[in-house]
Amino acid sequence: MKNIIKNYKKFSLIAVISLGIQNNALANDNACGALLCLAGGVTSGACAPYVAEYFNIFDTNPAKMLTKRLDFLKMCDTNTPPPANLDLPTEVKNALSSKDSDLTHFQNEIVPNLDGSCTKEELNRVEEKKVKVGASYVSYFRINPAPTKSCTLLSSSKYFQKEIKYTCPNDFYTQTDWFNGYTKTYIAYNEYMSLDESKRGSEKKEVLISLAEYKKLPSDLRKMTSSYVDGNKINRYYRIDTLYFKKNIINKDCWEVKDKVS
Repeated sequence: MKNIIKNYKKFSLIAVISLGIQNNALANDNACGALLCLAGGVTSGACAPYVAEYFNIFDTNPAKMLTKRLDFLKMCDTNTPPPANLDLPTEVKNALSSKDSDLTHFQNEIVPNLDGSCTKEELNRVEEKKVKVGASYVSYFRINPAPTKSCTLLSSSKYFQKEIKYTCPNDFYTQTDWFNGYTKTYIAYNEYMSLDESKRGSEKKEVLISLAEYKKLPSDLRKMTSSYVDGNKINRYYRIDTLYFKKNIINKDCWEVKDKVS
């Protein structure tokens, strides 16, 4: 019976040690995978779960979150090969074994300070500019032409494997145009009819006219308003015109992001 208990304890200890080794190996793979994928700027494919695990490390206290992320990255043993499933350039994969000081700086100073990766969705963020007009402010919008903080940090690595490019004009758009999704070019009716239906737009405009002209118009093309000034009734007469315009669609997908790794 004593031998049975002794052997059971022995096998239990071996199992615990084996499990610990497996967990350490997994933690090493996950940390190295996140480090190499972020260094290369690759967040898709096999890199996706490694990058996701890194950014899932969160704390409401920024300083604590920085420490937790740095601790996670330090689990990457530079004396071990990178995860086998990563399709990264040789230069990036060899960064671990080469003990490159650039990678050490990237690991300790850059990656822990990232607030995102460097994706098209993150880059295509809206920038608002407020301009004071009289006593109030008017808002203008565009897709921000400057890279995100994370893209700027990541691109400082010589291993960065992405190309990013802003492809839109730098113009700001009025709030009305931005939320409509297009600007207007007013055109003649014949040109309007030649456009694809999705590009056509029209609107009504009231034009101040005389009473004589007002009387000549059909009821659906005229309008009268009345107001009182110093007790006197004042009538104003309008012609209702239809204006035709072409919709110039505002492109809000302004950043081109290409992985150098397919």
